[in-house]
Amino acid sequence: CDRCSIFVLDPTAENVWVKCGTGLSERQVSVPSSGSLVGQVINSGEVVIRNDMEQVAGAHEMVDMRTGFITRSAMCVPIHGKKSNTNVGAIQILNKVHGKKFNDEDRELMVRVAEQVSVSVEAIFQRQELYKLIKQIDQKIIQLKRTC
Repeated sequence: CDRCSIFVLDPTAENVWVKCGTGLSERQVSVPSSGSLVGQVINSGEVVIRNDMEQVAGAHEMVDMRTGFITRSAMCVPIHGKKSNTNVGAIQILNKVHGKKFNDEDRELMVRVAEQVSVSVEAIFQRQELYKLIKQIDQKIIQLKRTC
């Protein structure tokens, strides 16, 4: 494929951002957790293969404009956190080489890859959740100081 990216769900902002990807820096791409292919996969827990992305409207169009990349086909696989028992991210691959279509063999390989990276991605997700809790505690402390 032309590109591969690992996305992490941000529970604070309800979006999904790139941790790493071909030709991308961390957080260079951020899309809503609803209304995007990656968000759909994280929310549903289902692998999605789309070999007709040029015909599909969505967040990828905005990302393509920003990056200068043209998305023709995509496969997206959820990353399931073993400790949290929730989907914490996704791996997305774009444009299978030579105009070929993504298939079940590709799906099986990417599901195995997602299993291997799940521990690392879940740790990133949990750090974000911890940050969210710390922000909430800080706000409560500020409120309490105002009432004293």
